[in-house]
Amino acid sequence: NENELSNLDYILTKAKENQIYVIIVFGNQWDDYGGKNAFTDNPDDFFTNNNSIEAFKDHIDMFLTRKNSLNNSLYVNDPTIAAWELLN
Repeated sequence: NENELSNLDYILTKAKENQIYVIIVFGNQWDDYGGKNAFTDNPDDFFTNNNSIEAFKDHIDMFLTRKNSLNNSLYVNDPTIAAWELLN
């Protein structure tokens, strides 16, 4: 969702201005926030279903290759991002 990603661009830009570092989390266990269900019909298949695995890889790739719309830096090169968390 471009609107949500634009909000993240803003958050990252403001974090950098205020010398705050962030951790980008790619997914979680909770249905209320998308979680594994966003990638598979059965969350128990998340780690074994090839379609789910490829969809999750694409999700990660989208973040790594995204260019911040406010400062034109690629997320993968943004020093404000202190860490990447696969799943919490």
